[in-house]
Parts: sequence; structure tokens; C-alpha cells
Amino acid sequence: MHCLYKTNLQEFSHFFLACLIFMMNVNGNNFFHLKELFFIMFISTSLQYGDYRKLWNFILMMILYLFSATANLISESSYRFSAAVYNLLGFIYLFLQVYETPEYTRTIVRSFLFSAKVVAWMSLAIWILCMASPPIAAGLTFFFEMNKTDAAAFIFMIVRREILGFPFLRVYYCTAPCMICALGYCLVVRFYSLKDENWFSVLLFSFGLLISGARANILAVVLLNGAYICLKLMQQKKLARAFMIILAAGTASFVFLLMMLNEKSDSSIKVKTLHKISYMELFDMHPYKTIFTGWGAGSEFYSKGFRKMTDTTELSFYETIRRYGVISTVMIFIFIWGRPVIFVLANRMPLVQKLFFSVMVISYIAVACTNPFLLGSIGFCSLIFIETVIYDFYRNKNLLRIEKKEYAHVPSR
Repeated sequence: MHCLYKTNLQEFSHFFLACLIFMMNVNGNNFFHLKELFFIMFISTSLQYGDYRKLWNFILMMILYLFSATANLISESSYRFSAAVYNLLGFIYLFLQVYETPEYTRTIVRSFLFSAKVVAWMSLAIWILCMASPPIAAGLTFFFEMNKTDAAAFIFMIVRREILGFPFLRVYYCTAPCMICALGYCLVVRFYSLKDENWFSVLLFSFGLLISGARANILAVVLLNGAYICLKLMQQKKLARAFMIILAAGTASFVFLLMMLNEKSDSSIKVKTLHKISYMELFDMHPYKTIFTGWGAGSEFYSKGFRKMTDTTELSFYETIRRYGVISTVMIFIFIWGRPVIFVLANRMPLVQKLFFSVMVISYIAVACTNPFLLGSIGFCSLIFIETVIYDFYRNKNLLRIEKKEYAHVPSR
């Protein structure tokens, strides 16, 4: 009876985790608060299965958050306790790192890939509809524009824009960056498996990111696919060809990036530039606060980009400094987002894996720093997926080495 109860509890635990990951990646606007619901249901059925040696990152994030909030509650009369508590909810998902174990690896990977494919297919379907019928495009654009709120900036963003003079229909789903990690996984699998069906997933995620129209997403596609090609050539000992591709692609990407950033007519660049100016002016006025405590999560500042008071912008790097201070931001990047890169570089893994996983993490961080996907449910879901994949590749490599070693000691007959 006890074994039956334990089996059923584990099955429920895996089901709730799959639902939670799906909601974090697909239900980005958190309709009906389903993320919190499935988080509670998952935790309540899985507490006994966690590896609590991995709890330190969660504790560190809580300390940094509460230090900033407490300092501002004492020193700033305008800082609201309710804002501090509300914004704290986004960090509970970092607790899921204790479930980066072999028990949950399959569920985490499959659920993340499935939900990322749902995002890609939704984006592709809307893009095809809008390309095929201008009236439908106009109707959908109006519908999603009218359903913007303070809590949900957008579900789909459908706009026609120009990139380097080329007209482009942009269909951006609110959780599109999750496809970056899924694309990275599909490519790293191809180093060891040449199944043709895997190419379809690579193309699906690449196209889904390209039609999002976000510069950072486009560059992530170029970077990940370029890294795969170059490392594959290195794996085949074609070093001269790999070097030439790296040199040519790197130069082209750098020129492309400079051209995009210097597009004077682009409204999003103008807004982000004004955001950056507002941050710099605020930091210059309060250097000690900028370094040590920040202004606390949920606090507001005046941004010239929005021409009003706001509590967040797309520039996550600057926003993290504003909320928690420079010291805390450095610790977040080293101990939380830097942890998978440090693990890869510090442990024995094939060089191809080391380099590609590092590119994968850096690509996501680069995108997240220019969008609000660094700290919170979407960012932490991606972080947990990346770390789970890295640990799984590392464990399998070690198991393979151990099996070979044991086999070598078996006496011949």
C-alpha cells in the first residue's frame, strides 16, 4: 500500500511539473494564476524528492532581494511593502533548482521542448494567417493591441517593420525567448545523433525566432546555428574551414549588429535609448544607492522612453542594477546565471560541449538583458532547463567512462 501511494505521488508530481513548465512557457501572461496553482500542487507532491544541496542559489536570491527591500522600506517613505511582497513571487520559481535531478530530467526536458514547440507553432500559424490575409492581420493586430494591460503588456505583438530597409511582418509571442534554449538543445543533440527528424525542430525554432522580428532573437539564431556549424567542423578536424567560417560570420554579424543598432528610424531603439539615458541619470544622481542597495523591486522611476513613472523596462540589465544595486547584480550574474557556464568549464566534458553550452547560455542572457526575461518565472524556467540538460550530458559522459573502466577490468575468457 505504501509503495502504491509513493508511485501515485510520484506520477502526480511529474504531471504537475509538466503542467507548471507548460504554463511558464505558454501562459506568459499567467491567466487565472495557473502558474502559482501548479507550482503549489507540484511542491506539495514532491518535497521529499528534492536535492536540497542545490538550495543555496534560492537562499542567495532571497537574501539579496530582502536586503534591498528592507533597506528601502527603512530609508524610502515612498517604497511600498505591498510592491516588495508582490515582486517576490517571481523568485519562488528559482526553488525548482532542487529538482534538477535524474528523477525529473526526462519530465523537465520533454515538457520544455513541447511547450517551446507550442509557442513556435502558434507564432508560425499567426504569421501565415497574417501574411495570407491583410484583413485578418488588421483584425488580430487590433485585438491584441486592445488587450494590453499593465499586468500583460501583450500576448502577441503583430507589427510591420523594416530591418535594414527590408519590409518584415513581425509576430512576437510574449514568451518567444524560450525557443532559444530549445533550439540550443536540438543543435547540441545533433553532435551525437544525425536523425533527420531533429532538423525539423531546428528549422521550426529558428524560423519562430526569426519571425519574432526581435534583433536579439535573430542574432541568437545566427549565433547558435553558426556555433553548431563551426564546432561540427572542429569535431571533424576541419580546423581551417571552421576558422574561416568563424572569421567571416563573426565579421558579418558584427557589421549587421552595428547597422541594426544605428537605425535612426526604429521606434523601439529610440525608446530603449531613452530608457538607458534615464537609468544613467538616476545612477549618476545616487551613486551609493546604485552600488549597494538599489531602489528595491516594485519601486518606480521616471523614464523618458515611456514619458512617465514605471517600475520596469525591457533593459533587464540596467533594471536589475536599479532594483538591487551593482554588488547584488554582479552576484546574480556570477552565482545564478553564471553557474551553468562555470560548471561546464570546471568539469571534464568534451570541448565541443563546453563551447556550445557556453554559447547557449550567453545567447539567452544576451536576449534576456534586453527583454524582461532575466529574473522571473520565464527566465528561471529557461535556466532550470539549461542546467538540467548540462547535468544530464555530464552524467551520461561519466557513466559511459565508468562503464568502459569496469568493462576493462573484466577478465577475458
